[in-house]
Amino acid sequence: TGLCGPGRLVMSDASKDIINVREANDVTIRDIKLFRERGKHDGGRNGIFAALCDGLTIDGVSVVNNCGENAGMKIEHCTHLT
Repeated sequence: TGLCGPGRLVMSDASKDIINVREANDVTIRDIKLFRERGKHDGGRNGIFAALCDGLTIDGVSVVNNCGENAGMKIEHCTHLT
């Protein structure tokens, strides 16, 4: 399972993570740019949030215009990260 670019993803809802992965195995997120819509960058949510995953790969990802506690990524209880 994966989300691979090249490409960009623009999130307009500041109250949600741009990408949220929970309890998934063998996930790849690669070669994409994650953006918040102008004026909606300070919702306190993550660019990428992942929890309880086994086999998570994140490569070539950038998070732009996103402000919050963990503006880029927040990873919890995941194993085999690359």
